[in-house]
Amino acid sequence: MPRDALDAFEVLSPHYARIGARLYCRGAWVPEAAAERFQLIPETRFAHDGERVYAFTITEGLDVLEGASSPFYFLPCCEHFADRRHFYWQSSWTRRIERVSGHTRVDTYEKKAVLLAFLWHDADPDDALGDASRMQMLERVRTVAELFRLALPQAGAHWSGAPVPRD
Repeated sequence: MPRDALDAFEVLSPHYARIGARLYCRGAWVPEAAAERFQLIPETRFAHDGERVYAFTITEGLDVLEGASSPFYFLPCCEHFADRRHFYWQSSWTRRIERVSGHTRVDTYEKKAVLLAFLWHDADPDDALGDASRMQMLERVRTVAELFRLALPQAGAHWSGAPVPRD
């Protein structure tokens, strides 16, 4: 690395770094990335630059989703994300970011982690009634669409397969 590049070197995470107007993932240049707008999404595998969504894990590697419509919606500890119309995830089979149906089942571990981090702010319930209320909520949330609607009721997105909340 040239000496003058060291001044512009910025470590964003253990996997991403920015040098001037270039973004790198695990040492490899990501040429399509808008490095100046690149944002990591805390507590997820995702990042975005306003035009593209990036997903990275050691096992699945890096994938880039182009053509999604911002704004993007992310939830902490969630393996899924959404744009204005659809839901996505990074498949461990194909290692690609793929669109999934809003009817896709969300597993108990993921919904518990998301609700604990996002709605319950990592706090334990105050009493047995609070615990029972949480258990009911966990039982009601079965799909990705239900999880996003519960966590982001004011998003105003038109997600496919997402039930519209009743007022």
